[in-house]
Amino acid sequence: MKALNKETAPKTQRPERIIQFGEGNFLRAFVDWIIYNMNQKADFNSSVVVVQPIDKGMVDMLNAQDDLYHVNLQGLDKGEAVNSLTMIDVISRALNPYTQNDEFMKLAEQPEMRFVISNTTEAGIAFDPACKLEDAPASSYPGKLTQLLYHRFKTFNGDKTKGLIIFPCELIFLNGHKLKETIYQYIELWNLGNEFKTWFEEACGVYATLVDRIVPGFPRKDIAAIKEKLQYDDNLVVQAEVFHLWVIEAPQEVAKEFPADKAGLNVLFVPSEAAASGGNFDCLHKSVSLFSEKPNKIAAILPRKQVCFSASSIAAWESVPFIMLIYGIKYKFTRKFQANFISVFAISTYLCVFFMKKPLWRSVPGSGRQGAGCHPPQ
Repeated sequence: MKALNKETAPKTQRPERIIQFGEGNFLRAFVDWIIYNMNQKADFNSSVVVVQPIDKGMVDMLNAQDDLYHVNLQGLDKGEAVNSLTMIDVISRALNPYTQNDEFMKLAEQPEMRFVISNTTEAGIAFDPACKLEDAPASSYPGKLTQLLYHRFKTFNGDKTKGLIIFPCELIFLNGHKLKETIYQYIELWNLGNEFKTWFEEACGVYATLVDRIVPGFPRKDIAAIKEKLQYDDNLVVQAEVFHLWVIEAPQEVAKEFPADKAGLNVLFVPSEAAASGGNFDCLHKSVSLFSEKPNKIAAILPRKQVCFSASSIAAWESVPFIMLIYGIKYKFTRKFQANFISVFAISTYLCVFFMKKPLWRSVPGSGRQGAGCHPPQ
């Protein structure tokens, strides 16, 4: 069995265009897996620099494997059982800003940087008035991000083509709005000036997102068999369900720069509700259950095949687990249930009738679910 690193496995070198705050299982099995697929299928040609958001983390483990690891997808895809292993090679390097602050700040000086993605837990987007601009680094995630943005503003003399697109994935309502509000608090606390504030407002975009994928994490019970199958000593394997959903409140100009649709991914860009309904973000929040209130709107946005796939997957994960059946019968019922979505009439009926009920989208401690409160079928 071989060690997993760039000497023993292929790793494509791509431009560093994404800064990712967080190195945990969810981001690696969700965001980095999505970027991998965009590179493979949509010529996105981007790599990720991971930034450890707290002083204790996993960047040393990542770097020991040259930031290579495998995602093990399990579940049902279009009625068929899936158990796949994919080597993810999108992370170029991983930094600990508490010991590598100079390298962290130099990320702001890279002209090709375009995106910031984060998952720093529900408590991560918070204002800490004790943070100072000269801290190396600021203790809070928004503080670190403000330091980075201000350094970029100064490096490029306020060039508005050097702004960043920011997608927070923290599991809080209106996460983008909350993050932007916190950055404004640091701009005021640190007296960073109106020119920087204007640059941030006009050159950068902070967009609210909602995410969903069950990520059990490291497969302790199966790791020996997985390593034997891979013939790599991968200590960062992460298991996840097949179904994934990322809803982003951003205009089509942003969607064009982040072409997940061209990779056939379940990533949905929706227009800001602010312009249409005075800042009502409720539509986006409910659309992560995708069909709870506005199935016709969603159906109009998505291609028919994608509606079918999404409805089928959500049906399996959100509905069937709550039906009280013994294991064998439940599995057969799930397969039959999903098969109904071959029919466009079944899609329409299911969207318009079943999902008019309030879905059970809530967090369950220990479930590994980001954004939804259920377990996959047994």
